[in-house]
Amino acid sequence: MEGTRIKITIGNQDLVAVKACHEIIPNAQIGCMILYIPTYSIDCNPENVLYAQQEARFFNNFCADVQVRGEYPSFIHRHFREHNIKLDIHDGDLDLIKKYTVDFISFSYYMSRTEMKEKNSTEMMEGNIVRGVKNPFLKGTEWGWEIDPIGLRITLNEFYDLYQKPLFVVENGLGAKDKIEEDGSINADYRMLLPRSYHSDAGSNRGWCGTNGLYSLGMY
Repeated sequence: MEGTRIKITIGNQDLVAVKACHEIIPNAQIGCMILYIPTYSIDCNPENVLYAQQEARFFNNFCADVQVRGEYPSFIHRHFREHNIKLDIHDGDLDLIKKYTVDFISFSYYMSRTEMKEKNSTEMMEGNIVRGVKNPFLKGTEWGWEIDPIGLRITLNEFYDLYQKPLFVVENGLGAKDKIEEDGSINADYRMLLPRSYHSDAGSNRGWCGTNGLYSLGMY
């Protein structure tokens, strides 16, 4: 678990850096960057629901809890103990993290993820860093990422319910195998269809967020 220990330690130092940023530019708005993948259970089996929840908490909420709430979530302490992970935390670091939380949440959204506890021979889907089982209600891209516009709306709801911070969608698009034409051009109209579907489902993003009690800075 040495790689995990290094990543978490580096992430901890990034959080402490928020203080320095505010001191250099007092009126600056400083945000975090989260790769968010809403996680569904394959069915209503409580074991699968619990497994999907545990995966989502660790992947989606661990870093966000620290950066937005200013403290490590309770579930991660057990993970640290079980995997012998010890953070390189100096005196006063936890106080700084608590005091200097981020002002907004920026995040990337490309796909959702469906999970079950015992996968066995279940068909798997590729993913952005993580894999899941095939969702029978969604189509996938050439890369195996499942296209889920409603998942963006779910993500916005989950983020704002948890943290009540302004949200900024900074990454959202389609990975595909482009074909280079004889003249060197690439006809990639299909790349525009996916972002349009996300904008359409979210009701042009800002408008939908406003009518549903969310505050969105925008969608890049």
